Amino acid sequence: MGMPFKLVVDQPTFGDDPFDWTPSFFTGYALHLTENSETYIDFQGPPDARLYMEGLEQYCPRLGQFDTHGWYVTPRDEPYELYEATSNRPYPLIPGEYVCTVRIGSEQWEAPFTVRAKRVTAFQRETMIEEIEAVERGLATEWKEEQALRHVPSSRLVWSDALQRRLIDESGAIIASLVALRNHPVSDIVKRYEPTSHPTSRRTDAALLRRHVSRPLDGKTWDRRLVRQTDILENRWMKRRLLELQSLLQKNGSCHASLRAIQEAITSLLESDHWRSVDARTRIVRIPQRLLGGGPYGVLYRLLTHRPEQALTIVEMKKQSKRSDVLYELWGWIRLIGMLKEIGPFDMERLSDEVVRLTNGPRTLVVSHDVLIPRHPDASTPLVPLYTLMNNRPDCRIDFWENGTYYGSHMIDFKYRNGAYLWEEAVYDTTEAIPSVMRQLEAYRRNMRTHAEWNGRAVPLLTQSEPVFEVWAMYPLKYDTSEANDALNPYGIRLINFSPGLANEHVRTHLQRMIDQAYGRIGGNDE
Repeated sequence: MGMPFKLVVDQPTFGDDPFDWTPSFFTGYALHLTENSETYIDFQGPPDARLYMEGLEQYCPRLGQFDTHGWYVTPRDEPYELYEATSNRPYPLIPGEYVCTVRIGSEQWEAPFTVRAKRVTAFQRETMIEEIEAVERGLATEWKEEQALRHVPSSRLVWSDALQRRLIDESGAIIASLVALRNHPVSDIVKRYEPTSHPTSRRTDAALLRRHVSRPLDGKTWDRRLVRQTDILENRWMKRRLLELQSLLQKNGSCHASLRAIQEAITSLLESDHWRSVDARTRIVRIPQRLLGGGPYGVLYRLLTHRPEQALTIVEMKKQSKRSDVLYELWGWIRLIGMLKEIGPFDMERLSDEVVRLTNGPRTLVVSHDVLIPRHPDASTPLVPLYTLMNNRPDCRIDFWENGTYYGSHMIDFKYRNGAYLWEEAVYDTTEAIPSVMRQLEAYRRNMRTHAEWNGRAVPLLTQSEPVFEVWAMYPLKYDTSEANDALNPYGIRLINFSPGLANEHVRTHLQRMIDQAYGRIGGNDE
């Protein structure tokens, strides 16, 4: 029997094929999409049909709206534009595993789909996430006053005008977080040992062996099963607080549609199979680290512990769903700092979330991430000793100081794209317009200025005229290669592959040479 709706996904790497639908539940993946590829969805059906696409609300909420089941769009004659290459809007699909659901009245159809990364493998993407999260866990201990933050708030949630305003203003992010927690709560894998006539486990552990020896079975054997368990600390704390909020909304929240929608989303979460088994009566004495970070747990934790200073935004949804270019940029900055610390060796001091200072005797490196360079000369400072009227927001900047004297900078941009298209030498012999990425990199190299004096000390003349030694455009490769050409081009720009999960020893070599160049032959080239 045909479906009472039509759904077609149009992506050049996939084609105009419809989803493979199965009623109520699914097995396997019906559709594979690729990030950064032009994508349209053609959805047609009766007026009351709703298409729910998990995860897409994070970057194109303007296309749809929320209800208790999540973010959805309705049928229309014109296709929905999820990503259009020439305008680069909305943002391209974000790698991950998602569920697509169509609801018409009391009926529903579901199908899973995956979005694959374009420039890195799935393993490389997971490597970036793990390394970034490892650093964030360390910063949480160092910067967030761990004992105070991790202490469980003793006061219950209290209804107030401020809480009501916050619930209404941030209802979209709150409902999105509740839907995410209902569908994909954090869980642990636990072992269960049961008697069976048909064992399925191929692995044996000490506990299984003890059962075989101490408790033998007639006609059966002990088997080990791995079971996903949601009754864990994070979920116990969250359920306890959501029950409090649910009670407050039942008494005070019926006057506003957004509050009613939040109340319905909480009820839907608490009544789901995942959350029924969570024991909210357990006394919680320590807040798990997960609640202090981003994602849906962090969004709701800040709401439920009276922390209004941090905005609840849909962008804060789980890190695994962040844009690949953002992950690559953040990963690259973190990895470069780690390499520099080892090369020095340097002692590190965090000046802010975006700036670190590396020190070894009289030498100091100030490493910045996504810090704006001022337009006006008077706005520059020792922490940002440059100014420019051109491109002024490099992904990474390294400033070199010695005994209080500024010796120049190094610019790095992390490009999540094909390295072959970052610098097109063919344009040298044409009258065509120069590609924007080439103009950006050249502006970083040639259009920076600095003052003649910092902290009462004269800046070397060569540094004044050309404060930027080199500009690097770093891009990822899926596999190691010895054929990459990372020589300095005539414009002082170097293209370097820098890839998660690979050794990247050539990057370490370039960093060492860069430091020697900065503190030796200022502005020279070591080719």
